[in-house]
Amino acid sequence: MSVQLSRNLPPHWSCVREIRTEVTQALGAYSSAVRYAAMMTSSELLENAVKYGEPVRQAPTIQFGMSANSKLIEITVSNGSTRAERVLELRRHVEEITAAQDRSAMYFSRLRELVNEPNQGSKLGIYRIVFEGEFDLRVAFVDEVVTVTARRVVG
Repeated sequence: MSVQLSRNLPPHWSCVREIRTEVTQALGAYSSAVRYAAMMTSSELLENAVKYGEPVRQAPTIQFGMSANSKLIEITVSNGSTRAERVLELRRHVEEITAAQDRSAMYFSRLRELVNEPNQGSKLGIYRIVFEGEFDLRVAFVDEVVTVTARRVVG
């Protein structure tokens, strides 16, 4: 079983709903837990691209890609950004979460922080992807294009 999705998307919230549906349908042969994890991960990455991305010459739209086979699911979202400091902050968060011995502790710590300080930006999505979705994340930033790749071993 092999699945490929690739789309150039406008930076609109409606694209998130479309991709959620497409991912769920495309992964119909997988378990409901894997389908949910991939759908949630796709959604979180696209929401961030819509919220924080901006059209640049090298990335006028959001690029979404997903490949899946019996061993691995990989989801990639690319978008433009002229704010290198924001991308570096994202990269630091991803590296911190990825290196954590106990990802669940980090997730629940972040939830407690949000309860105690609800007016700060949540940045909960990347924690959800890693803890709930069981995906590993990688961030690349080249020529004003940020690419976030989420990978999960299945099977």
